[in-house]
Amino acid sequence: MFRNQLHPISLFSILVLSIAGLFLGIAGEIYHEQSRYRSSTPAFGSTWSEGEILAFCIFLTVALFWIIGGVGFLLRRNWARILLKFGFSVAAVIWGVFMTVNFAEVSRTPFLMGGVTAGVFGLVGGALLFLSHTEIVLPYFQASRPLESLQSQVLDDDFPEDRS
Repeated sequence: MFRNQLHPISLFSILVLSIAGLFLGIAGEIYHEQSRYRSSTPAFGSTWSEGEILAFCIFLTVALFWIIGGVGFLLRRNWARILLKFGFSVAAVIWGVFMTVNFAEVSRTPFLMGGVTAGVFGLVGGALLFLSHTEIVLPYFQASRPLESLQSQVLDDDFPEDRS
């Protein structure tokens, strides 16, 4: 029913940009909570605690990180592929540390948090495997492609040569 001609790199970039949208939404919610009841005070005024400013800046920075990685990957830049591999690896480590530190609170809902943890590690594992795929991803991120391989992609190759 739903068919498209999008390349898997484009689809993965959309996934990464949606992750950025999630973090951007969390930062926006933190900002909105501060401005909801205190509309007369400026942003980062006296009503913001240090923890709220820190959380807002962290979520905004993480969103910017994923936006840069997603757009760079969409433009097929090799540094973006490496940046995304690093980002997904760090995300897995942070989630593991979070689950370890908050084990007492997490143990109240073990099936829910176990499912979320399996989802996070599955997403990270799938992303790392996709970013290193030898047939779909890596051919598009080689440092330099020879001129002969680019010339063979010209549309006029199917026409017979003029032999006069």
